[in-house]
Amino acid sequence: MIMRKGDIGAYAEEIFTQPFEDTREEQIDAALRNEKVSHYRVKTIISGPMVESEIYPVYRRRGDTPKRPKKKKSDAAQKNLNAKNAKKKFCRLVNANFTKGDILVTVTYDNEHRPADEDAAHKSLTKYIRRLQSYAKRRGWPQLKYLYVTEYSESDSPKGRIRVHHHIICNFPDRDVAENLWKEGGRTNTKRLQLDSDFNLQGLAMYLVKDPKGKKRWGGSLNLKKPKVYIADRKFRSVKQVEQMLNFEGAVYRLGKLYPSFKLVEEPQVYVNDTYGGYYIYTRLRKKE
Repeated sequence: MIMRKGDIGAYAEEIFTQPFEDTREEQIDAALRNEKVSHYRVKTIISGPMVESEIYPVYRRRGDTPKRPKKKKSDAAQKNLNAKNAKKKFCRLVNANFTKGDILVTVTYDNEHRPADEDAAHKSLTKYIRRLQSYAKRRGWPQLKYLYVTEYSESDSPKGRIRVHHHIICNFPDRDVAENLWKEGGRTNTKRLQLDSDFNLQGLAMYLVKDPKGKKRWGGSLNLKKPKVYIADRKFRSVKQVEQMLNFEGAVYRLGKLYPSFKLVEEPQVYVNDTYGGYYIYTRLRKKE
């Protein structure tokens, strides 16, 4: 994707944080209908059957374009935003790469095999994934694709070992074999992925990366498909057309024009900024059956 000069798509949600419904009427006239706004840009992110649509302003002059906020390691808001973006990335990868017929594997350790630290747990997981890859290769199955989430916390064991479990989403077709290839004791469980009629695998993905009691890390194979990202500047002929999306009926109509092959699955979220003017609109859609 080629980034256009002055494009704020990578950080628009950091700039536009005030919900539109909380905006006073006089602010709308003073800030939202801002002459600094030239037009609106549409960023489309396609992850399998799911679409995320972001609509945000482009400004007439470079000097009017909002600058990206400086990151502060101690800023709780920035940490929350980083976590939110990491979850979005994980969910997009899940929806872009997996579907019904693929499986979720959950494995734990018994006391004898409980890892001493995070690195030891990761080595055990890596060995398990290699066994899955080798088994699939010997049988001529498709190359293994996977995403994993590891959750761990300090153990109350006198040896100071950690409690760990792994979740692996993968395209390995045989559930029994997947369970038998785990060699670290503990419990093993597999299940077929079930798709939600609106959000596909979003619910599962969010569950796996929910805020943990302990710590989490996630990763995946190098052969995962990346979500497709498109940017367009000519989808709206005027600011008034964007403002039609501020009510639900208008949003349904406009999004139907933008994405005729997709259905709206949630009401658009609209945010504003009193200083820079304009709207930031985010919504999700799903490919029609």
